Amino acid sequence: MVQDNTNIIAREVLDNYDNPFIVIRVECLNVRERPNSDSEIIATLDEYSGGEILEETGAWVRVKSGDIIGYVSNAYIISGEAAEDRIVEHAEQLVRIDAESGLNIRNSAESGGEIIDHGSKDSLWEYLGEEDGFYRIRYDGDTVGYVSMDYCTLGWFLKGATHYNQ
Repeated sequence: MVQDNTNIIAREVLDNYDNPFIVIRVECLNVRERPNSDSEIIATLDEYSGGEILEETGAWVRVKSGDIIGYVSNAYIISGEAAEDRIVEHAEQLVRIDAESGLNIRNSAESGGEIIDHGSKDSLWEYLGEEDGFYRIRYDGDTVGYVSMDYCTLGWFLKGATHYNQ
């Protein structure tokens, strides 16, 4: 009997979050340092990206998306059972860094490869394949990077927040 891949993906993506949310009704949602519209923007979330709700405080919700924790307006997200179908539909196979201190991103699939950056714990990266004990990831646009498989999880996640650079 062949297992239904959709059900496997649904179970996995929903198991990756205790209280998942997904962005809807807006192409880009600001993630703020504090729960008000005058607060500093620390990241952005694209439509259909998401993460986990940590706390609800009226019109604002404290969320974790990838390696970012901040506040978003609850007018542009859905959660709970109402969000499950959309979460499953928009989940992607991504690499999440699990190492507490983060992980070096290298320019080749070898422990001696040049370090091109450092990915923080819980950051999410587009999965491009595997090579010699490393995940090949999309790093910074078209650049390919490599992270050790020993310190990462390959799974189904929602695209995470992007750090805000003015």
